[in-house]
Amino acid sequence: MQNNYAQIISNIYADILSKENLGKVPDYIPEIACIDEDKFGVCFSDLKENNFGNGDF
Repeated sequence: MQNNYAQIISNIYADILSKENLGKVPDYIPEIACIDEDKFGVCFSDLKENNFGNGDF
């Protein structure tokens, strides 16, 4: 069975991106606190070192 991780990740990304952002960037980690809150990305790496992702990562 062949997995189509790229399509699965794209579907998840599109679904989540269409939702309202109710989260907030944590301010207790200085390196993360300065990141633009509008940035969003999804990335998946498998055991065969294949990487699949969408968005800002």
